[in-house]
Amino acid sequence: MGTSLAFALTPFWPLGMLSTLGMPLALWAFLNIRSGERSWKNYLVLTLLPVYSSIVLGFFFFLFAMGVFWLTDVIRGKGWNLKFLLSIVYMTLAYCLVDYRLVSSFIFGSEPNSRDEYFHAKLPLWQVIRLIIRNFVLAQILLLAVFNEKIINQNNPSVNEFYAEKLFQNIKEHIAQPQEDYRVVSIGIHPAIAQYNGFYTIHIIIFIR
Repeated sequence: MGTSLAFALTPFWPLGMLSTLGMPLALWAFLNIRSGERSWKNYLVLTLLPVYSSIVLGFFFFLFAMGVFWLTDVIRGKGWNLKFLLSIVYMTLAYCLVDYRLVSSFIFGSEPNSRDEYFHAKLPLWQVIRLIIRNFVLAQILLLAVFNEKIINQNNPSVNEFYAEKLFQNIKEHIAQPQEDYRVVSIGIHPAIAQYNGFYTIHIIIFIR
């Protein structure tokens, strides 16, 4: 219950695609595999999620957590559960294939880049633990409490008001043409609103001041 509530309060970032929103689906697939369920749907989820999400924006930590989860099972005497382990490795390799340029920049890149800091940074263990607690625990709690969109935008339009289905239905009827025969441009609104209502969009946002 608490985990579901914490995830529901996580701010939504459209440009992050399924990097955050896809985690419950990935967890569902992993738990099914962990429990011994044999279904192609689980592996389909693990195959498709890397295509529309980023390992850098969240799934790196998620996969690490799944690895810790597997190791915890081993320590607690529940066996090696190789199918669970291989599923974690499989999704990791899928991300490596999708983000091959990122992987190659680590392995084969000769030009210096910002990612080199990962290899040059050296801190004592106690400082690493302190930074983890400060950055990944306290900061997340603070962000969820202070910058959550549902709290900040509590007086803003609801989801139904935001997507305005009735209004866009009137627009469809006014245009009176098959939607696949024309394209629309979003001026001052997000293209996702028009896309939600079935319009084919030119993906650009124009704000007029």
